[in-house]
Amino acid sequence: MSQTVEVPKNHVILNSISLFERSRSFLERHSQINLYLDRDTAGLKCSLAAKAISEKYNDVSGLYDGFKDLNDWHVSVT
Repeated sequence: MSQTVEVPKNHVILNSISLFERSRSFLERHSQINLYLDRDTAGLKCSLAAKAISEKYNDVSGLYDGFKDLNDWHVSVT
């Protein structure tokens, strides 16, 4: 009989990308970091900068391409 080990997941909500640098030490303790930032100039720029820092960062905002942010997309599909 095989056992399944559940990997714990953390979620961090930054109410502003200005909090990104402050949260980096916590974020980078994880093996994978998915970014759901706004699809505006500032959010996309922050995603590019994060990906340049480490391969751990993954910009998944393409999920809601055509919308300003994850919340706008979520409201449109519910």
